[in-house]
Amino acid sequence: CEAFVHLTRQSKIGKLKVYKLRLDHNHDCNEVTVSGYPESRRLSDSSKANVLEYSKLKAKPTLVKPLLRQSEGLNKIILSRDISNVRLVVSTKAKLLLRNGRSDEQMLIDKLAEVHAKDPNAVSHIEFDPVSKEVIFILLQTSEMREMLKQFPEVILMDITYKINKNRMPVSVVEVMDEEGLGQVVAYIFLANELKETLTSALMCFADASGKEILDQTNCVVVDKDFSEIGAVKAVMPNAKIHLCSVHVERNLKGAATGEKNRKQAIAAFHDMVYSETDDEFQTHLSKFQEAASVKLYSYFDKNWLKCKEAWALKDRILVKTLRNHTTNRVESHNQKLKMIFSCDTELYDAIDGIVNILMENRRDDLRYRAHETLTKKTYILKCSNPLVSVICNDLSEFAAKLVNEQLSLSGGPSPFPDKYQVSENSCSCSLFMTMELPCRHIMRLRKEKGLPEYDKNIVSKRWWLKPRNFGKSTVEGANSTVIKARMPAQRVACVMNSREKFREIAPLTQKINSLVTDSGTKTFHRRRQVLSDIVQAWSNGEEVSLVHVSHTNQEVFTDIRAQQDSSHDSKY
Repeated sequence: CEAFVHLTRQSKIGKLKVYKLRLDHNHDCNEVTVSGYPESRRLSDSSKANVLEYSKLKAKPTLVKPLLRQSEGLNKIILSRDISNVRLVVSTKAKLLLRNGRSDEQMLIDKLAEVHAKDPNAVSHIEFDPVSKEVIFILLQTSEMREMLKQFPEVILMDITYKINKNRMPVSVVEVMDEEGLGQVVAYIFLANELKETLTSALMCFADASGKEILDQTNCVVVDKDFSEIGAVKAVMPNAKIHLCSVHVERNLKGAATGEKNRKQAIAAFHDMVYSETDDEFQTHLSKFQEAASVKLYSYFDKNWLKCKEAWALKDRILVKTLRNHTTNRVESHNQKLKMIFSCDTELYDAIDGIVNILMENRRDDLRYRAHETLTKKTYILKCSNPLVSVICNDLSEFAAKLVNEQLSLSGGPSPFPDKYQVSENSCSCSLFMTMELPCRHIMRLRKEKGLPEYDKNIVSKRWWLKPRNFGKSTVEGANSTVIKARMPAQRVACVMNSREKFREIAPLTQKINSLVTDSGTKTFHRRRQVLSDIVQAWSNGEEVSLVHVSHTNQEVFTDIRAQQDSSHDSKY
């Protein structure tokens, strides 16, 4: 189009002057033409702010457009590339504003400091190479994670996931299984590499943070067939059995059997070996596998699998309390949630923030609601003639109660193999009792024959008992902290005071605070100044403040204040 307008600035009169003008267009000038130009498609400030919020939810432009059209109007052209461009510009500005001139390293350190401010008992550790000064690993473990490991240390699940941060650091996710059969994360470890030395150092740090006496209670660790991971676990937890994920085991053998003449028969025989409960069954299926496999495949099997059969064969696994964890599916399911939130473009400090403020908060909500149901609901089974069913449901977690009630229903009939297991009133050699510590049909049948109640709660491991968790305390309160709630002073006070009297009353205290702050070191000064700033901000918002006294040096002073309600006592905070 040859149409144009040239303007010149007239500084004397402070106006613009039309210098040249041409209005001959080589196209139609109408609403359709104008609406397609970038100036007409530009979004309003409120819509740009909405785009930023939608981008946090990773909403695609196609899904965002109908929402923006409600505020921008139906006749406005909104293209997907316009939303993508706005998202890039707005998010970049938001990041620059958040950074405030800080480097990635400083942002990471500040984010970890923020985690500790909210959760004083959290553990974070950055390990550096002593020569190159590069980061080797970063460990993150909140106090809730450590408490979860303390409650359920018997089985640990480990898996490494990728592409969830910009630094391309693999992340080792460590999980346990709770009383409801759900995986609960107990540590995140960002790794520079997957070498055995790196993983060993990271797991040693994890053991120190969690307490080695806790990990001594671990019966087994379930991993995929990663030799570096296996070597690291053996070094840090030598007493724990290492079990391989059954899915990975079968997948690896299927890959090795590619091109085999009797591939299906060999794979079927190997599958039966994996799930054989006795040594006789295992040897039978081993013979079938040897007949079906070629010399090359059997040589591979003998070298890589037969020598470590205790790590993948059920006949050896049932001798260990595995809680029926034969795969790493629980931790891999959690890894999918990580990939939903993070990507290969996520900054390291954003990944830490997402773990603490998204994943952990979601888990906390789930656990709190589960505790609510435990406290407020009681299970009743309709059209059930056996009263033990309801007793079991109210004694045990839903996951455990389902398994025990299933065994109760099977205990009514005669045993097809009466001499297969060694059964007593409180124990059994079957896989359910050995791996789960739950009463099986064999125990129930024997107790019924002896005239004893079929179900006894004391036979069940306490990890399965139904008990609500305590969520009463705020996460900011450490296990070794003394919390001083907002309260009236110990000495008697006047009922009504004017502003002048209040000023005279508070002046000595503010002078003392001023002296304690200004006479301290630089680091302490900034810390105390921030505390005072937070108090002022809270009071300005009409909120009351509680004092979290981390050290216990003055704990007896607070006790004396509570005890001497009628005496005059100068309290020192």
